[in-house]
Amino acid sequence: MPCSGMEHPQIGAWMTMDSLWKRRIKMGTFIVGLLVFGTAAMVIRKMAKDKKNGKVTGCGGNCGKCGGHCR
Repeated sequence: MPCSGMEHPQIGAWMTMDSLWKRRIKMGTFIVGLLVFGTAAMVIRKMAKDKKNGKVTGCGGNCGKCGGHCR
């Protein structure tokens, strides 16, 4: 069976190389998206824990407690 140029002989005629690349791109996008989502979730979790433990590292709007170092 001759190859038409867009088909991979080991994969077969049912899946072209074009659709293979699209699947790989989609999978790569999915993996990167999971990594970004996971990183953001960990950062938010850490910020929430720090706030709960009183370790907020920013001006909380309470200038009396701040001591003026925020300005």
